Amino acid sequence: MPELDELIASLRERVRTRSTSENKAEDKVYDDEKIIFTADQLRSFRPPELREMRRMAQSKESIRWSESRLFYEQARFMEDFEDDRPYEGSVDIYFPTYQRLSEDQLRGYFTWRAAVRKGVFDDSCTTFCFILIYEILHNIGVETPEEGARLLNSIWNATGKPSVKARIAEWAADYCAYYGLELSHFDVLRPRQSFESDLRCISDCSQRPDSDLYEAMKTFVPGYAERSALVAEHPEEHKELACRIVRKVAERYSRHSGKEYAESLYTVHTSSFRNMFRNAVFFDYKAPRMYDIVLSDYTEYKCRGANWMASGLGRAKDNNDLRMIFREADSLLRKHYGYTSQLKESDWSKEKKKLASRAMEEMLRDRKEQERRKVVFDFSLLEGIRSSSELMREKLIVPGSEEDFRDSDETDHMPVPEENADDAVAAVYEPSSAPQETILDSDERAVLSAILEGENALIVGYGMRLSILCDSINEKLYEMLGDTAIEFDGDRPLIVEDYIDDVKGVLG
Repeated sequence: MPELDELIASLRERVRTRSTSENKAEDKVYDDEKIIFTADQLRSFRPPELREMRRMAQSKESIRWSESRLFYEQARFMEDFEDDRPYEGSVDIYFPTYQRLSEDQLRGYFTWRAAVRKGVFDDSCTTFCFILIYEILHNIGVETPEEGARLLNSIWNATGKPSVKARIAEWAADYCAYYGLELSHFDVLRPRQSFESDLRCISDCSQRPDSDLYEAMKTFVPGYAERSALVAEHPEEHKELACRIVRKVAERYSRHSGKEYAESLYTVHTSSFRNMFRNAVFFDYKAPRMYDIVLSDYTEYKCRGANWMASGLGRAKDNNDLRMIFREADSLLRKHYGYTSQLKESDWSKEKKKLASRAMEEMLRDRKEQERRKVVFDFSLLEGIRSSSELMREKLIVPGSEEDFRDSDETDHMPVPEENADDAVAAVYEPSSAPQETILDSDERAVLSAILEGENALIVGYGMRLSILCDSINEKLYEMLGDTAIEFDGDRPLIVEDYIDDVKGVLG
């Protein structure tokens, strides 16, 4: 288009001429001037930030830098840069850096990054995603590590790229260790936290309640509780017995090996070299430093200078202990309840089977003791208790009207003549002439008589009511004796020898 070229040349000449004439004037006035570019000139335009970033790679200093150090320095320089020139092509580069991108790809990345920072995330370009992640790993583009963790977590949740998800999952714990954050910042680490928590629960089984311990065990024996017919019918018994067995097995393991029970299930590393952010373009810009951080029960990082070491869980051992515990508890309970379908004999060690049988015996004994001590309320006795209380109340009321009490207030405080003092005292302490048998109801008299005569069959017949009736008898006779009349020798009630005559007197 020669006409357009001539027009542009003419305008430039006019601007140059006017500038020359104005330079000769004493007062110079500067105004904004439009800069006119052709389409080719616009396409070849390079922002000054990009030119400076490219020069950084050619400086004398950068000759001694590693590729990751150069990326870090360039990223810090370009931290706030934004562009508005999207890239329409495809980019597929392993370990991408700014230097490995073309001019158009580089401008496309900064345009894409500006959109991401405004909340518009497009994961169609994997290369761009990784460059952004590398920047966040260096805490570039975020004000705090917590903000960086939130952004990485958001990318992990939003992306559909398996490779991006896998790398963030691999680097999440390193990011927490490097910046001193908790693992809870990353959703991808929650299953790991839960798993380690369950393993710790099993190792500390002696201090944990059955409900927590059983749920932790089910993590390592998935599906067993749902498939077992016995567990479906006796879930509480299976839970209690399995927890008792694992406590005995764990205690035996710790006593013999001096290690926690978790080490019988998983390999626990003491210390191993850690290549931080492996397979990422990362420059350890904080080195050297001395640094220790405990991320969880089984995960700990240590930094000495520029060297990192990590301790944590290794691979699972070929150990089926927890499954055998579930199965042995199932088998013992089937035998106890007389199931027709019994489990085949397992190849579990004889010593551990003995521990399981002992746990079963202890559970049955404890349950029997709990049943014996269980308090059963017989509401049919309430009417008898109410009648007894009314009778007792009537016995405590002194005959006479309320007026008699008021009239006798003065005489009550008058001194007793000396010659009648003994008679007055005798009157006060004279036993009540009311018949003692009215204190007890018919059931209580029958029980007291059976105990006195040693009629064991009749005593056993009262069952769970026996302890309630004996307590009621003791309460009613306490006012007369000032002590407990009936005591228990195991399950057998006995009358205290000192009060046998008094009890006979009550029964007449």
